[in-house]
Amino acid sequence: DLVRLGVRAERIRVVYCGIEAERFRPPTPEQRAATRREEGWRDGQLVVAFIGALGDRRKGFDTLYTAWKQLEREGGWSGVLLVLGGGVERARWEERARNEGLHSLRFLGFRTDVPRLLAGCDALVAPTRYESYGLGVVEALCTGVPALVSRDAGVAERYPPDLGRLLLLDDPEDAPVLARALRGWAASREQVRGRVLALGAALRQDDWHAMARTLVSHAESLPAPHSP
Repeated sequence: DLVRLGVRAERIRVVYCGIEAERFRPPTPEQRAATRREEGWRDGQLVVAFIGALGDRRKGFDTLYTAWKQLEREGGWSGVLLVLGGGVERARWEERARNEGLHSLRFLGFRTDVPRLLAGCDALVAPTRYESYGLGVVEALCTGVPALVSRDAGVAERYPPDLGRLLLLDDPEDAPVLARALRGWAASREQVRGRVLALGAALRQDDWHAMARTLVSHAESLPAPHSP
């Protein structure tokens, strides 16, 4: 974006958002089981999360809704979709899901216990139309939760190539492709989770303290301003 505005690339330094490494970390098997038990999710049931305001079209919930509806209609899909976030369109989406018989959607509204909920989830989906970074995606990855996200989102550049081929979405408008990507992830979720755990461990090193140190380092490397 900055280059398109005319900023020379050699003048740009990228500093990634930090992460609360102690809050967003892989749960123990006991913690994961406790969350699923408390929320009423069955053993073996796929639990997928979406985090974002309903009404902000950039977040792509409409694409995910269409993809989820396709999965339900095709059969062989027994997942639960958690929708975390409020927004002006929440009531409309809830009514639509009821009218269309999509009882596997759970509209949870704004939540302050996202780390606990992620601990019991199997995946996060973020088909964003525009996302300068994607802190929620990083939080999921640091919890060990695979995140399917648009390739154009800033966070996508942190995915290694092998995970990128599996989890990055080329077109956030393409619901059928997202549905296929979800089936592909589900078919190999144990192997994918192992790779995500490794990525998350690396991302947790970039906490807010590391971010601050990087900012200071870049600032100190700048040439001294010229005197008037």
